[in-house]
Amino acid sequence: MSKLNNQQRIEIYNKKKAGYSVKSLTLEYGINKSRINYLVRLLDRHGLGVLRQVHNRTYSAELKQEIINQVLLEKKIYIIYRHRIWIA
Repeated sequence: MSKLNNQQRIEIYNKKKAGYSVKSLTLEYGINKSRINYLVRLLDRHGLGVLRQVHNRTYSAELKQEIINQVLLEKKIYIIYRHRIWIA
């Protein structure tokens, strides 16, 4: 089974809504029918906005080193949750 990008997911959704059969889509994209059905139901329910554009947030090497130094040397406690950093 191949991994689909967002453009392919949108194409599958539009083709299914245009009347393409699930079988033809499975052959074209190399994925099983349950995955296509799930994708169509998901996009029907939540819309195209559910497809994520940004995957992971990255932190600079300097920030990481600063936090490590503060935790090890200054005994500070950091809480990182949902890309936010708090000092406890």
